[in-house]
Amino acid sequence: MSPVRRYIRSFTVRASAHLAYALWRDHATLAADFAPGVHAVMHGARTRWRVECEIEPCSWETVCTADVPGRLLTWTTVTSERARHSWDFWFAERADGWGTDIELVVVLEGNGAPGSDVAPEVGNSPTDLHFQHKVECPGGDPLLDPDPEHALDRLILLWQARLAQSP
Repeated sequence: MSPVRRYIRSFTVRASAHLAYALWRDHATLAADFAPGVHAVMHGARTRWRVECEIEPCSWETVCTADVPGRLLTWTTVTSERARHSWDFWFAERADGWGTDIELVVVLEGNGAPGSDVAPEVGNSPTDLHFQHKVECPGGDPLLDPDPEHALDRLILLWQARLAQSP
């Protein structure tokens, strides 16, 4: 059975739900936030992702599975040689007018992330599962980072700062 890692983050951005939604709906811009070597090309509901790794470039395709402007955005892999992943964003404007509360659920499933030859290492407990990358890839993307927790936290801080500066 493939290992499944689930990461849940709740955070607030200083922007409307529609502006926050638009940031994540534009996968080309979103890819640039992950890391310099991550690129995305959208074709309707599908997005082709490409990562320029030092040793072995990789790619995968995602499809948008739910798209409700300003409320919900989800996508999942439809092609990947090494792993499946999904991202769910839930948007709710705050009653106090301060911004938008967002819940993000990221699920990484498989023996490795797209773009890496990965070997699982099990720690002291069944939930203590982490991955060591054998391919050097740009950091920042939770799919490619050996520490997805850190990568997600970094992305959230970046997105909060970007949205705080938006008109």
